[in-house]
Amino acid sequence: MEKYCANHPFSEAHWYCKKCQTSYCFPCVEKKDFKFTREEACVHICPTCKRMVEWTGIQHVSDHVLISTAKALFFPFAPFALIVVVGLYLAGMLFSDILSLNEILFALIWAVIGSYSLTVLDHTVQGKTATPSFTSVPVQELTHHIISVFKQSLFILGAAVLFAGAYQTNNKPLAYMIMTVCSLVFPLGLMRGIASGSYRSFFDVSTLASVIRKTGTQYLVIMVLFLPVIALFNLMVTIQPALVVAMVSYLMITIYRLLGQMILKCHTELNVSLNYEN
Repeated sequence: MEKYCANHPFSEAHWYCKKCQTSYCFPCVEKKDFKFTREEACVHICPTCKRMVEWTGIQHVSDHVLISTAKALFFPFAPFALIVVVGLYLAGMLFSDILSLNEILFALIWAVIGSYSLTVLDHTVQGKTATPSFTSVPVQELTHHIISVFKQSLFILGAAVLFAGAYQTNNKPLAYMIMTVCSLVFPLGLMRGIASGSYRSFFDVSTLASVIRKTGTQYLVIMVLFLPVIALFNLMVTIQPALVVAMVSYLMITIYRLLGQMILKCHTELNVSLNYEN
């Protein structure tokens, strides 16, 4: 299986014909629409033998782990993402001494952080590399994400409370163990929840080994990034400084960008249907 198209040496091959043993790029294969069990579907056909071709997988279109990680770390500095981070930083400066107002503002800021991060993830899985702008994100999409943000927040809040409780009682080994376990389970749990739409399988680690084996270093990077998120989340709840809000915003956008890349790589294990045209 070649990485580049047999007809276009400078174009990456996305399709492979087993009969012809030939790799093709998108323009080379033929598309046919048909109805199957009341649902419309599209198949891709080999231009030579007219048989169905197989998609070669995300490995042909994904960057090396170091390159993709570096891109994700700089992703929040792109124009629209940076506007979100700076905007939330300024909003964090509005925290007052009135506890009820603090809680309301914290909830609003966290909702925006989570919703935009989920939008970044959705765009990544759809094959879009640019940061989603405000005009390209429908209001109903952000609203739909609020429910997912609430569910994910319960797990992060639970981990933050357990960590803070263990740390404040001077049981530091237990606190660090809680952080480690949570950062190990969270990435896979979030991917499973986002992919299936249900967070009942959040702690189902049956596919953990295969996902870690397939993503390797990238999974480790997300684990490390989740550690400060759990710790900073606790600070947002208690003291809520503007700098902490900015740091959490940056980390969440970066993490969800990486999660989107990992969902692409592990779409088979997570039962995610991809739009090959993207």
